[in-house]
Amino acid sequence: MLDLGHARWVIRLGGPALDDLLARLVAIDVAGGALPVAGFVQTGIEGIGVLAHRLASEQVELYVPTTFALALWDLIRAAAMPFGYGVAAD
Repeated sequence: MLDLGHARWVIRLGGPALDDLLARLVAIDVAGGALPVAGFVQTGIEGIGVLAHRLASEQVELYVPTTFALALWDLIRAAAMPFGYGVAAD
């Protein structure tokens, strides 16, 4: 048995501008039905493979390899600036 529990980070994104933000990050049409509620899709952000899971219409979790998580977090924050992003702790 191999524990892969620390192999990925989960980045949760949400809000009314979620689809607009995702459109800046991924090369799939999330607003057009490529990522329905309760659906998963494997995609990439700046060459980093991520698994996206839509939890609700305005909430998505991104499963990101630990090695790239901080770099991807910085990229997401920069892309979210025009939407007035905020960071919330669970």
